[in-house]
Amino acid sequence: TFLLVLTFLASTAQTTVTRFVAMRAHDLSSHQLQRWLLRSLRPVSIGLAIGLIVSAPWLAGAFRLSSPLPLVLLAAGIPVYLAQAVHRGVVQGQERFATLAGSYQAEMWVRLIMGAGLVAAGFSVSGATTALIVSFAASWLVVRQPVPSAGSPTIGLRHEMWTFARSAALLLAGETLICHGDLIIAKLSFDPGPAGAYAAVGVIGRLALLGSWPVVALVFPIVARRHAAGEPTGRLLAGAVALVGGGSLLLTVAAMAVPGQMLELAFGPEYVGAAPWLGPYVAATACFAVARTVFAYHLARGIRTGARLALAGGVLEVAALSLLHGSPATLVWVQVAVGLGLLAVAIGWHLSRPHLAPVHSLTKGD
Repeated sequence: TFLLVLTFLASTAQTTVTRFVAMRAHDLSSHQLQRWLLRSLRPVSIGLAIGLIVSAPWLAGAFRLSSPLPLVLLAAGIPVYLAQAVHRGVVQGQERFATLAGSYQAEMWVRLIMGAGLVAAGFSVSGATTALIVSFAASWLVVRQPVPSAGSPTIGLRHEMWTFARSAALLLAGETLICHGDLIIAKLSFDPGPAGAYAAVGVIGRLALLGSWPVVALVFPIVARRHAAGEPTGRLLAGAVALVGGGSLLLTVAAMAVPGQMLELAFGPEYVGAAPWLGPYVAATACFAVARTVFAYHLARGIRTGARLALAGGVLEVAALSLLHGSPATLVWVQVAVGLGLLAVAIGWHLSRPHLAPVHSLTKGD
C-alpha cells in the first residue's frame, strides 16, 4: 500500500506514454517522448529514493514498523519502478498486450515465489520487500526495448504531454486516495489487531478495483487511437463497463453470501470476525471500479473533468474517514456512501456529455 501511494507518479508516466504512443504509433515523436521521459524521470526517481531513505526512521515510527529497513529496501527499487512504467506505457500504447501481460506475470510470480521463500527462511518483512524490488527488475526486463536515437520532442508536444500528464495525475491521485487512504487511516487509528483485520478485508475488497485495471489497460490505448482518428468509441466503454460491472457484481454477491469462508480461506480462522465488513467493503470498491472505468475512458478521449471528479471523490473520502474513524465498521460504511455517490456522479456526468461532438485536444476545454 505504501508503495502504491508513493508511486502514482509511475502510473501517471505509464498512462501518458500509452496515450501518446497509441496516437502516434508510427511517428518519430513517440520515440522522442519515450527517451525524454526516461531521462527526465531519472533525477526524480533518485530524489524520491533519497527522500524515502532519509525519512525512513520517522515513517517507521509513525506507522509502527519494527524497523526502517523495509523502507530503505523499497527506496532502492523506485528508479527501476519508474523506468519500467515508461516501457510498459510504450508496449501498452502499441497494443502489444501479450508483452504487457508477460510483464505483470513476471512481476507477480517473482514477488510471490521469492517473497514466500525469503519469509519462510526467516527474513520476514525485509525478505518480502526484497522480493518486491526484484520483481520490479524482472518486469522491466520483459518490457524493456532499445529506444531509437531521437532528439527531444517539440515544445508543442511537450506542452500537450504535460497538460495530459497533469490530468492523468489527478485521476490517479484520486484513485490512490480511494484505494489506499482508508488502510493508512486504519493503521494510524487502530490497535494492530483491528488494523490487521481491516487490512485483510481491504485486500479482498480491492479485488473489484484490481479486476478493472486490465480492462482499462486494454481499452485505453484503443480509445485514444480511435478517437484521434475520429472514429466512434462508445461501444468500447459499454463493453468495459459490462466487464467491470459484471465481475464486480459477482464478487460482491460472493462477499455477501460467504464472507467468513473467504476470509478464512485467504488469511485463516482468526480473521473470520471481520466477516460483517467484507460485503459492504466489496460493494464500495465495485462502485469505485465502475466510476474509474468511466473516468479513464473519457481521459483517453482527452476530456479532463472526470479526473477532477475522481480527485474530488478521493479527497472527500479521506476527509470523511479522518473525521469518522471510530471503528473499522464506520470506515467501511463511509466508503459505501462515498462510492455510491461517486458512481452516481460518474454516470450522470457521462450521460450529460455531448458524445456526438468528439473532443480531439485537451486544449479545447471540457
